[in-house]
Amino acid sequence: MINDMKKNTRLFAFLYNAVLAAVAVFIYCPFFEENDDAFIAMISEGVFGTRDPHVIYPNVIYGKLLTLLNSVFGQVRWHSVMQYILIFLAMYSLTVFLIELTGRRMPAVIFTLLTFYELYVSVQYSKTSAFAAMTGFILMLYEAYTATSKEGKADNKRIFTGSVLLIAAALLRDSSFFLAGIFAIVLCLFDMIILVDRKRGLKLYKMLSVYVTVFAPSLIIILLCSLYNREIYGGDAKWTTFMEYNAKRTELLDFRYDLLDINRYKDKMEEEGISENDALLYLTWQFGDDNVLDVEKMDEILTNGSPRPVDLSMMKTFVANIHNDIFIIDPVCFLCLVLIIFMLLPSGKGDTKSRRKSFFNVCMILAESVIFFGILFYFNYSGRWCHRVVYGAMLAFASVLMYLFISKFYLDAVDENDGNYTEQTALISNNLYIALLVFTIIIDAGILVGNRFDYNDHKRTEPDYKGFYAYIQENKDELFIADTFTFQRAYKY
Repeated sequence: MINDMKKNTRLFAFLYNAVLAAVAVFIYCPFFEENDDAFIAMISEGVFGTRDPHVIYPNVIYGKLLTLLNSVFGQVRWHSVMQYILIFLAMYSLTVFLIELTGRRMPAVIFTLLTFYELYVSVQYSKTSAFAAMTGFILMLYEAYTATSKEGKADNKRIFTGSVLLIAAALLRDSSFFLAGIFAIVLCLFDMIILVDRKRGLKLYKMLSVYVTVFAPSLIIILLCSLYNREIYGGDAKWTTFMEYNAKRTELLDFRYDLLDINRYKDKMEEEGISENDALLYLTWQFGDDNVLDVEKMDEILTNGSPRPVDLSMMKTFVANIHNDIFIIDPVCFLCLVLIIFMLLPSGKGDTKSRRKSFFNVCMILAESVIFFGILFYFNYSGRWCHRVVYGAMLAFASVLMYLFISKFYLDAVDENDGNYTEQTALISNNLYIALLVFTIIIDAGILVGNRFDYNDHKRTEPDYKGFYAYIQENKDELFIADTFTFQRAYKY
């Protein structure tokens, strides 16, 4: 078996990722990071009386798949299982990809160990979608680049896998798909610039035809699925009304919740007939009265509300958010920092060709970093700063950095060695990889002892939800109302 694993990259990748998923499930105790996933699961499982494919944020096609599976195997929590399948496919594909390109397993092992917690343990569909989409984009961009540079055929299996990841990610959460797409567009542009620079006489239309051939089928399918989703919701008057209401509610509660601050807008809100109790109930998302805050009233509040100022106070908040949520001993942050440091190290022979490659690498890092911090600033400015959206962007950013790292230290080095891989080709030593692996294991062990959500307990006082559940079981004839934000950890399995 060991010899087979050494020879068979795919077997190793499958078994390794299976063990990693098992460790996440049975040792780390997975949980829904936010209550969105719980409601998606409950809607499709029929908790509210009937199984419904209208799961609001994911595509209705995904909702129909969930309702079908729940009708056949009702005891399985399919929303969680489907996310795990998607994460496993992305992790497995990326593991195979990294091993095949580097001839080493260590980069893939370190990368997956530093990202598995945010995916397998702290489960959130926006993060799942962003990571799957970014993995799909990377696999397909590499094949398009390779087919163009070597004038050969692309690996159709890898393109198919990437297409499946893209389509699944778009069905799960289209906004996360587009977020990953921002990083992918920049990466694609730089790939094209490098191709033009290195391959003199390359016809632009030939290069574009390769990229279109690789990406067009999956993007057309995604577009058709999106149009179908709009048709389903738009063809039902009740759902059209609700989606309009939900979109306006999302804009108010997720982005401009400050406009319901009774301390700042007390007089204005009283003029509008909105009491403090109305505002507080609405801010919970669960108990708001849509007779008080209907679409017209919310639109009026949003229209009359002054925009957030970009001032010193906002910049202080931005820096504090980055410090509190990113620059801590966190696996994904550590991964990004290590990759950026590696990317800034010199490589190659020091000749003009190597310096040009280094220049392009630095430009790509700067461009992707500007995109990443631009996204973070937007989240901060819009009031949307929260762990799931920040780390959805961060997982995509880390994946791009890993691709750039492999390109610099392995692919370019192989090209300079006449297409042959040797141990001397890569400049990163085995000892350095071992040191990084040890530190990675220490970080993962530390998360098992106490994670970031434990550190932030002071932000949310949680009751004894297990005791509450036990009390409900003993008093089933009584009506109980519980705020799902307060009982956030009730969604642990």
